[in-house]
Amino acid sequence: MVKYVIKIELAKKSHSELKTFADNVVLEMTGNPDYATPNPTLIQLGTLITAFGDALTDWGTFPGNRGTTVESQAVVDTRNDLEVGLTSLANYCMTTTPYQKAAFLSAGWEVKKLKSPIGPLPAPANLRVATGDSTPNGGLKLRWERLNGQVPIMCFALMITALHFM
Repeated sequence: MVKYVIKIELAKKSHSELKTFADNVVLEMTGNPDYATPNPTLIQLGTLITAFGDALTDWGTFPGNRGTTVESQAVVDTRNDLEVGLTSLANYCMTTTPYQKAAFLSAGWEVKKLKSPIGPLPAPANLRVATGDSTPNGGLKLRWERLNGQVPIMCFALMITALHFM
């Protein structure tokens, strides 16, 4: 069974994208039967969204006036508070309905597959030492055939020469 989790990549969103995303999550969570008692509450999250929106308005918009350093810091602080609130709400959702993609999507979240280990890999086929000008002095360049669906792997080895003194 494929397991899904909520994709929390808030730092990658611009200020306007984060505000729009947060507004959408509150809209989708309102009255959602899967999440009857969200933590933080939607009222608390709404307060964080409003504070962030007000800070953005006070700071100004690009390319126009960007406001003062104090207003800029207010944007950073309120954004951090909003990110913490959204992360807490995402954790509540993942705890309440673990791995349920449909429930996460119904609440306005983005989802991703949970990464799982694939287990031990078989020995590489056709392992060989490649020679050429691109190999540094004292180094080895190893080559092998890929397994089906395997992505290229970078392999680095450190060779240590031990000198024994008697």
